[in-house]
Amino acid sequence: MSRAGQLDLSVRPSGARSSWGPAHTAAWIALQQHGGDARAAAEVLAGHWDAEPSLVRQALTTWIRALVAAGYLHETE
Repeated sequence: MSRAGQLDLSVRPSGARSSWGPAHTAAWIALQQHGGDARAAAEVLAGHWDAEPSLVRQALTTWIRALVAAGYLHETE
């Protein structure tokens, strides 16, 4: 994470890199704090963002799928 709140990820050995803004950084942190549980992370984020938890969970799940497809995360189930 950069000082500006930007999340920077890279994949080894390919060297692929991606960067996301503060909202995605918050999502990443929430996922880490909740052991990868998207439902729990979405509940916390929705509370902070004054948003509908189901919509946050849907967006978070979509982002997680993109991270898996890009090789930044591995599915555990």
